Amino acid sequence: MLGQVGPSLSDRGRLRSSHETCNQTRTALLDFGGGGNDGTIPSGRFPALLGERTECTERYIRHGFENPTTQECGHRSEDPVRDDINCAPLMDAPCDFPTMQDEVPNYGSASVTLECVPEHHILITEGNEFDDPAHYSRHVRLYTLLVPVATLCAFALSLIPLLVLPLPKNNQHSELPFPVPEILISVALCSVSYHLPESTDILFWATVRSGLIFIAPTLLGVLHQADYAIPTIRDPAFVRVWVVGLAWAATDAFVGIRSAYRSFSLYSPLEEREQEELLSRQEEDGSSSVSTSFSLLSHLRARAELEEAIGEPFIEIPLFVFVLQRVGSLLFSLGTALFLTASLYSYAPHPTSVLVWWWTFPLVIVLQAAAQGFQRPHVKVYVGMVIGLGIFFAGLGVWGALE
Repeated sequence: MLGQVGPSLSDRGRLRSSHETCNQTRTALLDFGGGGNDGTIPSGRFPALLGERTECTERYIRHGFENPTTQECGHRSEDPVRDDINCAPLMDAPCDFPTMQDEVPNYGSASVTLECVPEHHILITEGNEFDDPAHYSRHVRLYTLLVPVATLCAFALSLIPLLVLPLPKNNQHSELPFPVPEILISVALCSVSYHLPESTDILFWATVRSGLIFIAPTLLGVLHQADYAIPTIRDPAFVRVWVVGLAWAATDAFVGIRSAYRSFSLYSPLEEREQEELLSRQEEDGSSSVSTSFSLLSHLRARAELEEAIGEPFIEIPLFVFVLQRVGSLLFSLGTALFLTASLYSYAPHPTSVLVWWWTFPLVIVLQAAAQGFQRPHVKVYVGMVIGLGIFFAGLGVWGALE
């Protein structure tokens, strides 16, 4: 639209009809976000829609008028762009409240603009390379080919101990054969940890997660069915604990990959055909304009909250970071299960293990909280990878796998 000398007939029609939905949008925004007695929209709820008194001139500049103050509004000014003018000759009312732009915006566009909103209040920055639907689709396909496939390969390698080590015999007190109980209990406990509120403190979250994986071997009765009084890889109990860690990591991987796809969808651009359909519905029914406005507003707000939480656009995170995240999570889950279960052997009739739960359990909590205590995804993943490697080899060491 900015490249045109003047607006087309359809643009003029949308400009003249936009004031019909202004009152609806204003009322809906006040109802949605809460308004003051003076009819203003409170600050802090929708920062991209608030701030200074907006200029009607910006609407006409975006629709291609060269000099809106002389051609459309009949007002002359030395600064036609920044003056606060009354556009009543065309709009029948001054534009002193926010409305959504009549031109249907692109959901994935970095240049999404809200009508009558000053440029320094716009949420999305200019020049996002993922505006192109083909580029966005290619990025998502690369993620699908790289991250889930790499995760499956890592899990395939982690199945090697099940092929070379002695497997546990079926428990006569359980009707479910190995490894069904281990998988079910581990998945159930890991799922419980994801039902914690988002506002949960990191230290409390780490305590709950560590506690749940700590009680998994107890619920399974691993120590009661162990063949040795000390942790060793020759004991079938090692394989049972290994499966607990694998099932826990698989649950984390499923939740993480699903969450990544949902985050990618916030940057999904609308196809040109979909934009035309939305535009036609807006022209036919003014109420659909308000509905589309709120849909877009919720979309932009969710994206802004995500970027504020991680410190950068989610779609710009390199794909190898996601691969490292999944591998680090697998190593940490396996190492934590082995390390914490080994500390339970100190309660055997003749304890020979130097590990005791009262210092191993707090150590795992601190390590897990440290891995999640960073905001930037790169730093969080790199630190998590280092911690995962450390506790993985520590878990193998206490079971004698490194001897």
